[in-house]
Parts: sequence; structure tokens; C-alpha cells
Amino acid sequence: MDLLQNLMDTCTTLTRRVEHLELDKIAQALEITKLKQRVKKMEKRNKLKGIIVNIDADEDVVREDAKDVAADAKDGQDVDVDDNADIQGRKAESQAEIYKIDLEHANKVLSMQKEESEPAELQEVVDVVTTAK
Repeated sequence: MDLLQNLMDTCTTLTRRVEHLELDKIAQALEITKLKQRVKKMEKRNKLKGIIVNIDADEDVVREDAKDVAADAKDGQDVDVDDNADIQGRKAESQAEIYKIDLEHANKVLSMQKEESEPAELQEVVDVVTTAK
């Protein structure tokens, strides 16, 4: 019986060891995934730092380019204003289509007001001609 009891104790001990090893395996797998995530974060940070270093290295070039662009902008400022006016005109037309607004309405009203002033001028001319006779 002693031999059988000894075998049973050994089997129980080995079973517990296997269970503990399986738990250790799971814990190590979790730790490995956490470490991999940490490595990825660090690589991203290092990559961003490298980009920042490259940007800092190119800073002098960018400043010179900015000076050139500023000089060109002073020369071509009128062209930009004309382009912006064209863009704004198109924007106004598209909004007029959407909201069904008559853009010519203001011009029509102004032209009607001008036409009303012309007969008054015509009447003055007629008065001058009649008084001259």
C-alpha cells in the first residue's frame, strides 16, 4: 500500500505542477503582449522624434523658402485678389441657385431708379428749350 500511496502523491504533485505551469504560461503570454504594445508605443514616439529632428534640421530651408514666398506674395498680391473675387463670385452664384435668389434684382431696381431720373432731366431740357424760344 505504501507504494500505491507514494504513486498517488507523486501524481497529485505532478498534476499541481502542470496546472501551475499552465497558469504561468498564460501570465507570461499576457506579459509578452503588454511588452509588445509598449515597444510599439516607444517605436511610434521615436519615429515622431525623428520626424521632429528632421523638421528642425530643415527649419533654415523652410525659413528661406518662406522669405521667398513672402517676396513673391507682395508681387502677386493683385493676382490673388482677382482670383479671390472670381471664387467669391462663383460662390455667390451657387448660393443664389440653392436659395433661388435673383442676383440681378438689385441691378434691375437700380436701373429702374435711373430710368425715373432720366424723364426729370428730359423735362428740364424741354423747359430750357421752351424758355429759349
